Amino acid sequence: MTEFGKSEAASLRRAQQVSTHDPRDTDGAIAPGFALVNAAESFVSPIRNPWPLNSQPTVVSHHNQPKDRRSVAAKLAELPRRARPGDSGFDAFAIDLI
Repeated sequence: MTEFGKSEAASLRRAQQVSTHDPRDTDGAIAPGFALVNAAESFVSPIRNPWPLNSQPTVVSHHNQPKDRRSVAAKLAELPRRARPGDSGFDAFAIDLI
């Protein structure tokens, strides 16, 4: 998640879709989740800079830290957790800040 405000809702929707229980799944397997959150104050995205660096002006994204990373962590904490076999959600979820 690089652009906190813009990606927050879309990333949460994708994670919720992944955590939805499929009746063909087995309850004998765990459903783990993992999010890697970029906590830097600035970031050079390869999506915003699809050319070799130094060949054109670099687009740098700036973030309001620590507010932005707290906001993302709070949204990720809203993801569903399974309370019992057959439920939708994650059995375990980890957030790593870099």
